[in-house]
Amino acid sequence: MYLDKRSKEILEELISHPNLSSKDIETKTGLSRRQIKYSVEKINNWLKENNYPVLQRLKNGKFLIHPVLGELYDQDQLRVVDNYIPSEDERVLLILLILLSQHDLSLVHFTQALKVSNVTILSDMKKAQQKIEPLRLQIVYSRTEGYQLTGDEWELRNLLYYLLQDLSRRYGGLAIVQDFAMLDGKKTNHLFNQLEKIEEYLGIKFSDERIQLLPYCIGIILQRIERGNIIHFDFQIQYNELSDTKEYTATELLISEENNFPKVERLYITLQLLSTNVFSSDVLRENEIPQLKQALIDTLLHFEENAFIKLKNKDYLINKLMLHLKPAYYRIKYNLTSFQEATVKLDHAYIELDHLVEVSLQPLEAFMNCTFPINERLYITLFIGGHLIETKQALPERKKAIIVCRNGVTISKLLQNTLTELFPEIEFKQTMSMRKFNEVKPADIDVVFTPEPMQTSVPMFITHAFLSNSEKWQLRQRVMKSLYGFDYENLDIQGLVSIIEKSANIHNKDKLISDIQEFCFPNKKNNLLKQQPIDPDLDELLHQETIQIVDQVTNWQEAIWQAAKPLIKSGAIAETYVYRMLASHDFNRPYMVLGKSMAIPHAAPEDGVNKLSMSMLVVKEGVLFSKELHIHFIVVIAPTDANQHVKAIYQLSNLAENEEMLSNILAAEDQETVIRILKEDVQRS
Repeated sequence: MYLDKRSKEILEELISHPNLSSKDIETKTGLSRRQIKYSVEKINNWLKENNYPVLQRLKNGKFLIHPVLGELYDQDQLRVVDNYIPSEDERVLLILLILLSQHDLSLVHFTQALKVSNVTILSDMKKAQQKIEPLRLQIVYSRTEGYQLTGDEWELRNLLYYLLQDLSRRYGGLAIVQDFAMLDGKKTNHLFNQLEKIEEYLGIKFSDERIQLLPYCIGIILQRIERGNIIHFDFQIQYNELSDTKEYTATELLISEENNFPKVERLYITLQLLSTNVFSSDVLRENEIPQLKQALIDTLLHFEENAFIKLKNKDYLINKLMLHLKPAYYRIKYNLTSFQEATVKLDHAYIELDHLVEVSLQPLEAFMNCTFPINERLYITLFIGGHLIETKQALPERKKAIIVCRNGVTISKLLQNTLTELFPEIEFKQTMSMRKFNEVKPADIDVVFTPEPMQTSVPMFITHAFLSNSEKWQLRQRVMKSLYGFDYENLDIQGLVSIIEKSANIHNKDKLISDIQEFCFPNKKNNLLKQQPIDPDLDELLHQETIQIVDQVTNWQEAIWQAAKPLIKSGAIAETYVYRMLASHDFNRPYMVLGKSMAIPHAAPEDGVNKLSMSMLVVKEGVLFSKELHIHFIVVIAPTDANQHVKAIYQLSNLAENEEMLSNILAAEDQETVIRILKEDVQRS
């Protein structure tokens, strides 16, 4: 490892004048406190690597310099970037950097800068061209303008950021960037100081890596703008979204000395600030992309469901993730991640966690309207993993299963869907053919599901894709007993309820016993449930006793209460279910609406559903469910699980889109007419 020029000069100054303080160095060099801090860290890393005592900073701001460091002068060990000859890989990066930051370049320019022959430079140029082909960029040569890098300016700047990031981690760090890009040191220091003022203005702290890169990145961009390389924007930059941010105002600090600065470039610099990783923030501005925060909350809910875990201190995690996601949002949306970056490496313990994060990202991906880039996802995995360690939580140990099927993709998929739903506590690996399974012999598998017998050393269960309800439960009982020792047949339900009673208030003991019995022994359901269709049609749930027709109601709250009355009266739901429906409705952003005139208030089965049921209230004059939504049909849905009412909901959604049918129902004077219309609609669908 070698010291960069700045660090070398600071170390020489400290060795020569041991009584200097940080403030003295600031005055002498014109560097900021933060820049000096970075250099001191580099110096200490270099000293450790060379077995020298490190610099120690005292409370009074002065440095403690060990006398042995004086030997460094005598032995001439303070070597810097000037004497370094880059490797082939580094030459390729530096050629691209020179092309981006300078102009009127001849072959001689490259040979002198990199200290290699013409033949070597031409060979390196070919490798550089191969590296940038994915970005549709090209190295071209003309006698009048020399070597140039051509292509879309947006992608050229993506390449620039990638080069700075890569080179900053190599020999010489950003000092080598300063030299090869021909950057003015005073200009770079000025940009760094202005960025620190921007941090203060925004109430944030950029991450160390990013604030070190930004002055060089912006410095080279300013050089390109001076030469007429202006960013092109069409769909990529939305002026209103960027110009309304505090970062847009802060950009003035960076461009105040630039004359006739293009508006589009001010937006681009704003985007650089918005997409820069933040280490900390004094305040998380709630008005900034609020939909992003909601998408994150929904993603974490998905994660909890998939991981069978309840995250502790979740608000703290959300705020930490938002600090990362805000810049990630701008990077993803504005295509600032198109160049392949080095993938974040995960510890083996995080692999399963990352899989759970991946399958939970749908709300964020739906909001951003794209697949989450792998690197951005891995950062979320690391955040969640760190949070689990911090809160002393661990993922439940999950058994791992594989489905082995010689049939086609469709049958395999059906079987996987069936088993994944039936065994949420088991992690299913990718489905394999029998031949593939015998070739690979996958390790770390606890159970195999297959339609045909086969030889395996782990427990095997023979099953098929089309299972009846009783077959599903028989299979579940066998698997749970084999893997977990859970014996449904000998389950002491009374004893289980007694244990529950010690830690919770049971409002209806008989019902709890009945529900547990029904869950564990679905073939022994009570008479009420036996009479109920497994997947009933809409007209089987909406009948004369559950349909009401009225001229008007006072408001949406009264409409929900009125619609629910038949279900309360029959005992299908408890009043607690109505309270939960009322609490769930948001007048400003209603979600319980189908089509233009139908509301479907509902809650979770555990909120007071005793029996799968529906009821309909027809309000001839209508009622407002929001400022714009004038609703005529209120259908209360009371599900007992996630699947039993699927067919009826599908039929109901078709009805909500059928304006002719709805008009006929609205014109009906009695329940019999409504029932007849519903039957006709169900038969037609």
